[in-house]
Order: sequence, then C-alpha cells, then structure tokens
Amino acid sequence: MDKETVAQARKESNEAYLIYTTLKIPYLKAEENWLKKLHRFKEFDYQLALVDGRFKKVSFGRECKEKKPPELTMEQLKNVIEKLNIKISIE
Repeated sequence: MDKETVAQARKESNEAYLIYTTLKIPYLKAEENWLKKLHRFKEFDYQLALVDGRFKKVSFGRECKEKKPPELTMEQLKNVIEKLNIKISIE
C-alpha cells in the first residue's frame, strides 16, 4: 500500500460519512412523522371499527361451551385407518 491509496480511501470514507450524516437527521424526522401519522390512523380506524361493526368484542368465561370430540362410528374409524395406511391387529 502506498500513501496515495490510503489518502484516497480516507477521502472517500469522509465523503461517505458526510453524506450519511446529512441524510440521517431528515430520515429520523421522517420516520418520527410517519410513526405519529400511523398511530393516528390506527386510532381513527379503531374508533370507526367500533361504530361500523368491524370490531367485535369476544367475551370469555362461563359463556364458552366446551367442544365435544367427534363421535365416529366403527365404519368411519376403519376408513380413516385405511386412508392413513395403518395396520392394526385385534387379538
């Protein structure tokens, strides 16, 4: 390596850093602005959803019914066993 190559690399590095620092502040401001507007939109959309019926409250507790497992007949069980290619020997 010679001094000219190192000097050129330092110059390019400094130029890239200058571009980075000049873009960083506007980027952060734009991101902050976007996040504020996104939050505002989500809040408005939530309020509208409460009114127009898109939002439904689900209550949990004693009102929930337990699901019963399906009751299969012996014929249905045999069909499932055949489709799954399972061999069962009954003694």
